[in-house]
Amino acid sequence: MGKTKTLTYKKTPSKLVMAAIIALLFIINTSKISAQKYLHLNEENSLRFEQKHYKDSNQHFNIKPFVQSNYLAEDSNLLLNNKLPIINTIANNNLIHKEKNNLQISINPIIDVVSEIDINNKEAFEDYKLGMSIAASLGKKLHFGFDGFYGLASFSEQESLFIDSTQVIRAYGKIISKKSQSLFDYYNISTYLSYQPYDFLNLQVGIGKNFFGEGYRSLFLSNNSNNYPFAKASVDIWRFKYIWLVGALKDPDSKFVNKTFKNKLLFSHYLSWNATKFLNLNFFEAIVSNPVDSMGVNYFNINYLNPVIFFRPVEFAGGSADNALLGFGVKLKIYKKYQIYSQFLIDEFVFAEIKNNKQWWGNKFGIQAGIKVFDFANINNLFARFEYNMVRPYTYSHSNSIMCYGNHYQPLAHAEGANFTELIFQTYYLKNRYSLNFKAIYTESGQDIDNISYGQNIYKSYKLRKSGYGNNLKQGYLSKLINVELTNSYILNPKMNLAVQVSINYRKQKFYQQNYSNFYFSVGIRTFFDN
Repeated sequence: MGKTKTLTYKKTPSKLVMAAIIALLFIINTSKISAQKYLHLNEENSLRFEQKHYKDSNQHFNIKPFVQSNYLAEDSNLLLNNKLPIINTIANNNLIHKEKNNLQISINPIIDVVSEIDINNKEAFEDYKLGMSIAASLGKKLHFGFDGFYGLASFSEQESLFIDSTQVIRAYGKIISKKSQSLFDYYNISTYLSYQPYDFLNLQVGIGKNFFGEGYRSLFLSNNSNNYPFAKASVDIWRFKYIWLVGALKDPDSKFVNKTFKNKLLFSHYLSWNATKFLNLNFFEAIVSNPVDSMGVNYFNINYLNPVIFFRPVEFAGGSADNALLGFGVKLKIYKKYQIYSQFLIDEFVFAEIKNNKQWWGNKFGIQAGIKVFDFANINNLFARFEYNMVRPYTYSHSNSIMCYGNHYQPLAHAEGANFTELIFQTYYLKNRYSLNFKAIYTESGQDIDNISYGQNIYKSYKLRKSGYGNNLKQGYLSKLINVELTNSYILNPKMNLAVQVSINYRKQKFYQQNYSNFYFSVGIRTFFDN
């Protein structure tokens, strides 16, 4: 098969994304634009937004973070009306807010002070964060957001082993140092620059995360991994919303003994279509490309930047070994408040092998099915969700670890990786500043305990599979995990996203003739900017 020509660059992927940022700054100075602010990609913020707007058939709730101009601060139900003016100031206002001509800027603290104990194992943990959140706009032309903090946290023995081996704290990034046996410090930055040359077009660059889907989980793209530099274009016309996304990721390359992080690129397209007032159809495709050839030269296939093509034909035409994914989703509204949703993810799929029913390893796919209900049981502001997820063995993986669908040792889609089934029940009650969140999750997965890959760890090469056929769902060493959590929160200041939180969490896992049981109790003050 002939190989198409690719452009060769001396720049790394992260530098390419930074070049896009410079280009964006140039365009900003030459365009008539109106800004859009993005909500923090946090479960409570997103649910409050969706609870308020779920009857709106023009919204695309499967694309997050949501676009809304300072939604939490504008929600009258979150404003505290106290007789003492100083209480109103503390509870309702930004720490610093300045306006001059067309410039507005708000600065708020990021504060996490959380203490947690494991009652069963008599262990104590701590989680501290201190940083700054900045939101700025220049008239209707430009919006900028920045969140940065320094963190210090202790972890369980099992999680500390993961951090020691990867030098990564899940969802946040590389550690700065190890303070003690289970205590680590780190830093985290997320930022974006957004502008809108036309009502239907929004362009954005930044460092952060994206989420495609209606569920608690996403099989397409979720906020499970660390932040990554990205460039994104959103086109919103009539009943269609289209996302073009390029992300600069990092992962180890199993071709090298040294497990230092190497660069790779994510190219993704996502189309959401509100076909009717009660039906949404959505389409997803993504490709992970390792832009380094055998000589160590940085390059990438320029065709991947085309925002209107399908990646599979380009990948095949180029004779490439890149990792491509396809997906299809649907949401059906019944009386608006009942919403049935589903995702079907295809990594690789041969229909003839499905008919053979011999469990070929290469039939790699995942299925999500769920229902979410607003004003559940006719109780205002009570949200409920039932969800099922299943992903076949070896899905998202590749022959080389750097080509898997992951970032910083973490899956970009479902946190479990592959080779699992999962059931989720969730209720969320929101009343003014109060919230009560209950989650019960049951997961069964097939784990590895040796060098053979049974298909759960997406960072293991699929060349290490046990066999070509006879690969069943949850093969390997069966793990059964029950995770039940109840969290009660009260927002202290909606503009700061600051809340006090009390939580209890019970976890029980049965794996390889061993049982693990934890009962956590935590209390503290948190800033809601992530999950």
